[in-house]
This record gives sequence, C-alpha cells and structure tokens, in this order.
Amino acid sequence: MRSAGSDVVGRNQVNCPSLRSNVPGQPFAEVVGPQDISFPFRGWAFVTVGWGGTPAARRDAPVRGRTFGLLVKTGPRGGRTVWADIAGYEQAWNPASGPVDSNPYGVLAEKGGVFVADAGANALYVVRGKWNTSLVTTFPRTQNPAECRIPVGPGVVGPPAPPSSEPVPTTVARGPDGALYVGELTGFPFCAGAARIWRVQEAQAPTVHLTGFKSIIDMAFARDGTLYVLQYASSPSGLGGPGQIVRVARDGTRTVLPTGATLQQPAGIAIGPSDGALYVTNKTVTPGGGEVLRIVP
Repeated sequence: MRSAGSDVVGRNQVNCPSLRSNVPGQPFAEVVGPQDISFPFRGWAFVTVGWGGTPAARRDAPVRGRTFGLLVKTGPRGGRTVWADIAGYEQAWNPASGPVDSNPYGVLAEKGGVFVADAGANALYVVRGKWNTSLVTTFPRTQNPAECRIPVGPGVVGPPAPPSSEPVPTTVARGPDGALYVGELTGFPFCAGAARIWRVQEAQAPTVHLTGFKSIIDMAFARDGTLYVLQYASSPSGLGGPGQIVRVARDGTRTVLPTGATLQQPAGIAIGPSDGALYVTNKTVTPGGGEVLRIVP
C-alpha cells in the first residue's frame, strides 16, 4: 500500500529520496519518491522509488547521487538494499520502443519474484533475485473516447483529445484465478472511460480484462474475489474532481462507493486481513496533509 508522506516500516525508518517539482500555476506539485510497498512475508518489504523521466537524467543536479528509479528491499531492522535498477533497465532495453522514460510505481512482492509496474516505460517487470530483472510484458496505447476533450479551464470546452494516450500502468495485483492484473492511469488528457485492467500470464500476451475506468492508481482483491479499484480523479478529463472507489463483484457488477468528496489525491488501497475494511492513503501530494482513511465497503 502506498504511503501518505511517510516511509516508515514498523519501528524502523527506511530512508528513500523524494523530489517535488515547483511548476507555477499547477494546483499540486508533482512529487516522486517512495511510490508503493509490498510485503512478501513478515518483516521484509520491497519499495519502488519513482523517477518519471529519462533515466540518464538521474546523473544531473539536483538529483545526482540519489537513488531514484529503483526497487529497494528492507528488512526487520530497517535500512535498505538496492534490489534492482528499474530505470536502468528501461534505459538499456526500452522494451516498449517509445520514449526512454521510467517511473517504477506499483509493486507486488511474492516468494517467487517481485513484479514492478513501470508507469513511464509502459511495462511490467519481474525481479527474481538481486539485479535479476526481466520483462514480463509491455502494454499498448489506449484509445480515447470520441467525446473526450482537452481540459483548458473551468467552463471552457477545449479541443478534442488525441485518438490515443499512453497506458501508464500503475498497479499490479494477483487475482483469485492466479493471474496477474495490471491497472492503468492512462496519459494526458486522462479521459474518463479510457483506463483498462489487463490480465497477465507470464509467457503470454496480455489480454484486456475490464474497460471503462478513469485514472486507476491502485487496486486490491478481497478474499471473496471482489475487486476494489481506486481512481485518482473523477472529472471527464484531466485529474480534477474527487477520487473514487469502484467495487467490481465477481459477476462483473460495478458499484461506486459513496465517498463523496472525501478522496483527494488518493494513491493506495489495501484490505484489512481481519476486518475486511479498506485502508486508503489520501491527500498524498498535499504538504503535511497525508492521511490514511478506513472505509467500510
């Protein structure tokens, strides 16, 4: 589950870098740092440290010497070990054949390997042992709905969105059928209905499992197979409006949970193993405002 302004595991601090942009006119600054955390077994965790740009630029000021674009392992006593250079893999191989860009985001750590969704490279990787990264699959561009418009301002109808956008995979989860499931944020202009959930089996081409979502940032399966999809925003395009949680029953029925305007810049969702409640990180790019919400579905 993604942290809300904190990178503490248990009582031990895991020191990871973070970087905040300062772009005039933007309501929220872009922030990269620890993106997601996953526990393969008690006491150990894997953390993705984001980047969001050309991997070679990590050598430039002001980030020189800081460990962005990596998969980091931490243990019961804290500290960290660089487990894989995800951005370096993109720089060397660029498997999706697009712009060389990497942003390690979603992570799923299991005993057999650690899966990383790279939102910049549009790829899913698996790391089986230290520095042993390999490609699972890449994802194609998503088609934007014909009615989607580029946001230009309140009450102003902008020009039509381009025919397609980058997929931007942000989350990976193991489904009840044993397959992997990967959700998309999609790229600008973040059209409602354009985001997909992919079903992935290793050594096979990915297949579209569900369509019609908006800016998926995380998701989690409950024990009964229900899927909870966390959407970062709810506006027709752009990243405006409150976030949403969509409950997808095993028969495909969808329900938007009644959270009103509570979810603002949500980034992670987890299901409590004992109470079945949803735990959501919220206000994740608001300085000093990060919080964890408990929501009973």
